[in-house]
Amino acid sequence: MNYITDENDILFYYEVILQSEAESVLDIGGFLKRTGAISRRVRDRSFSEQVWLVAVETEDSPDIGVYHTIYNEILTSDELLSKDESYTLAVYLDNVESVEEDMNADMWKWISEHVHYLAVTDRISSFLEKKGYLRGRNKKSIIIENDTYSFITL
Repeated sequence: MNYITDENDILFYYEVILQSEAESVLDIGGFLKRTGAISRRVRDRSFSEQVWLVAVETEDSPDIGVYHTIYNEILTSDELLSKDESYTLAVYLDNVESVEEDMNADMWKWISEHVHYLAVTDRISSFLEKKGYLRGRNKKSIIIENDTYSFITL
């Protein structure tokens, strides 16, 4: 597992959850796990326990008990595709190479039908646009220092 230490990614993750007032969040790739978090707090950032937080595993990782206290559910991609629930926000902050490996057309079709907002790095957004997954979607760019992110209405 590659751990995330980038301050801008962490800031964006928390701010997008807080600013969107999300009631339910899909954490695609398990961002909090990859920061090494043992709670919903990382450094000086946190969000309410009232937010329904679901980790969507995109790679095999050990099932450590503490993650069940952070996340309300931990699902594989296949388990997510079998659900018929809606979510306020999906966050995916990984590299473009991982998107090709982790996500397929079925996954992004499911997300576009069950999620209201998508928050990703700008590189992932560009990749998804090239694949045709985000055609006609409202996209806002958010810049934090030298990093650009996308907040997309699905």
